[in-house]
Amino acid sequence: MMKFLKINNKSNLSLGTEEELFHSLGQFAQKRMGFQKPPALNLVSDEGNADKPLGKTAYYDPQSMSVTIYTDGRHTKDILRSL
Repeated sequence: MMKFLKINNKSNLSLGTEEELFHSLGQFAQKRMGFQKPPALNLVSDEGNADKPLGKTAYYDPQSMSVTIYTDGRHTKDILRSL
């Protein structure tokens, strides 16, 4: 597996086989969209946010070139859609 994204896992999500999916999707997106530098990926837990029907799912911070994704209570494919 080629590491493509810098993943900071500060969540309750166990990154077993799922880690390869993040890197693969990142490579696909780079080829499709043509960006040069991949963003850092922050996986975070926020149980209060997860309890809200319209809680945050993810956001991009252009200053730090990072994507933060909230993982609590979400299926892996839903997390990947946020990326």
